[in-house]
Amino acid sequence: MQHDLATDIVAEIKVLLDQAYEGDFSAEDWDHSLGGSRFLGYLENELIAHGVIVSRRIWLNEIEYQVGYLEAIAVLPKYQRQGYGAALLTRLTEYANDNYLVSMLSTDEKEFYRKFGWLDFSGESYVLTHGELVRSADEDAGLMWLPGANSELVELTKAVCEARSGDAW
Repeated sequence: MQHDLATDIVAEIKVLLDQAYEGDFSAEDWDHSLGGSRFLGYLENELIAHGVIVSRRIWLNEIEYQVGYLEAIAVLPKYQRQGYGAALLTRLTEYANDNYLVSMLSTDEKEFYRKFGWLDFSGESYVLTHGELVRSADEDAGLMWLPGANSELVELTKAVCEARSGDAW
């Protein structure tokens, strides 16, 4: 029987994400993680950590950027709080810093990300939907950003992303 390595890895990733998000990782969430730079963490041939940085067009303070957006950050529950998430986020943050003028993410685990230099977003967020700006105030508190190595941004007062299926941010 021949195995398709890509199919096997995708299946492993989906199992990890399902466990880490306690069954709350949707097909739309999966779609948001496609097309980026994927980071996988293995321990003794077991996939235990996963994260993706995708490029998204986002307007910050009225200027369009290709933003590195973190998606699907996860560690298997039995390996959480053992430093594997920190190792993953260290590498993701280095990559974001080196490859994007600015990166962003949405989380309810802000204290964790702050340890790696991520900053709280203190502005107003919007979603561009059918040519109209729609205020997404409920997302403001979860947004964080990271200026890249060559960024001159010191404050974000407004962020606009394009609408997408599922969570816009």
